[in-house]
Amino acid sequence: MDRMNCPSRWIAGLGISCISLVLIGCQNGSDPVGTQSNVGSPAFLAETIATYYDPQQVRYLTRQEHRLDEAGKSLVIRAQEPDQTIEWSLFGGQFSGPSQGNTPAWCDRRIATLVLTAFRAASGLIDDSSLASQDPTKIDGQWYLPLILTDADGIQVRLMKKQSDSRIDRLELIDQVSGEQFVSLAYNPVWIETFGKPVPTKIDIFRRTGTSDRIVVQFHYRTIRYTPLLAR
Repeated sequence: MDRMNCPSRWIAGLGISCISLVLIGCQNGSDPVGTQSNVGSPAFLAETIATYYDPQQVRYLTRQEHRLDEAGKSLVIRAQEPDQTIEWSLFGGQFSGPSQGNTPAWCDRRIATLVLTAFRAASGLIDDSSLASQDPTKIDGQWYLPLILTDADGIQVRLMKKQSDSRIDRLELIDQVSGEQFVSLAYNPVWIETFGKPVPTKIDIFRRTGTSDRIVVQFHYRTIRYTPLLAR
């Protein structure tokens, strides 16, 4: 499997730095991302292009590996830079990552929660039959039924169920400590034969500021591999 090495360059007036990052299970014979934890649990392994946007909306592109647990127990995001491996993880609602220092602040508990939940919701992996609902709301001409998925540890996550087709491709997260709000969209589904269902290949995450949403990051899953059972 090839590795991508891209010099820094300017495209359409935006600074884009491409870093050489490890693809799934391709360097030094190491385990694929996340196989050291939850071994044996079904999961999705994705080669990912992540596009981050700073407050001035300048884009930064990088490659990552994502391991998304089918049952929602964990998410592991790993990136290999020339001088270090960066890994963020969410296990049972507990987020961990490297101390800041020279490490990019690319992920936090809120972003990780949205990625894992958005992917599972759009893949039909969340049973919403017993979730408490709120009054329907209209967004961009579509009616949605808000469903409260989690409301604990200072974070509330709402699944936005589209009333026209009952799909869940939109989530809203409220950080009840800081007051910040985030929105995620999961789209561009692709059929995974071994899974027997379509899954999203793009997840956009926005930070809500007043009445507008500003994009923070887009994850583009270039390849997705479903592993019913992981083994060393």
